[in-house]
Amino acid sequence: MIDWVEGCGKVWGGVKRRIAAGGYFRDEDSFHVDGYATRSHIAKLWEERDGAAHAGVRKQHLHEVFTGEALAFEAAITGAREHWHWLAYTRYVIPSSRMHAKSKRDLLRQQFPRILRSDDAYYDELHAMHCYLSGRMESFLDKLRRNAGEPNPELARQRRG
Repeated sequence: MIDWVEGCGKVWGGVKRRIAAGGYFRDEDSFHVDGYATRSHIAKLWEERDGAAHAGVRKQHLHEVFTGEALAFEAAITGAREHWHWLAYTRYVIPSSRMHAKSKRDLLRQQFPRILRSDDAYYDELHAMHCYLSGRMESFLDKLRRNAGEPNPELARQRRG
C-alpha cells in the first residue's frame, strides 16, 4: 500500500460520499444538507417564486468539489479496471463506521470471485491499484503544476544539482 495514494483516496472518498449523499455527517446523528446549486432549474424556480430581483433571495454558492488530491484521484481512477473502481469505492467512500473492512472484502469477493479469492489476493489487488494510480496521479499533478506555472520540484532539483 502506498501511503500518499491512500491519503488521496480518503480525500476522494469523502468528496464522493458528500456528492452521493447531498451533504455530510457532522457526527453520528447530525447530517448537514448542502442545499441546491444556484444555477440549477430548482434554484431558478425557487427564485422566481420569491421574486428574482428581491435582495433576500435564498442562494447558495457551491464550490468545485473535486480539487487537488481528490481531483487527481478521480482523474486517475477513470481509466482503471472495473474491480479497482469497486475496490476504491468500497474502501474509501463507504465509511468504516457503516461497514467494517471484513464485510467490505466479503462484498467484493462475492462480486469478483475469480480475482479476489482470498485476503492476500485482496491486498495484492489493492497494492496493484495503488501502483497504477500513483503513476497516473503523478502525471496528472505534474500537468496541473505546469499549467499553474508552478515549477516541477524534480526539475528544480536537477537544475540546482
